Amino acid sequence: MLQVGYCNDPSFASAPVKTSVTPLIDFDLNTERGTDSPDASAGINATNCGVRWTGAIQAAQTGLYTFSIDSDTVARLWLNGVKVIDEKTATQASVSG
Repeated sequence: MLQVGYCNDPSFASAPVKTSVTPLIDFDLNTERGTDSPDASAGINATNCGVRWTGAIQAAQTGLYTFSIDSDTVARLWLNGVKVIDEKTATQASVSG
């Protein structure tokens, strides 16, 4: 299970305004209809917000793996303290590392 926190600043300097638990990260972060926010009822900004997942993953077997992120702004991925993906884009893009 992964912990997810939604912050009203993309640098994560502020405390999350909402947290939850998710079994995996494989979904489209839809926005609440008519608000452009992932969850306006929780007070999450429509723009200049950040979403951070933390937790542990277990590989099915030893070897090399490729991680991909589809994002329209900033996407970063750290594994064991090593930055694997660091992408900034103004358009929708898929990045791997």
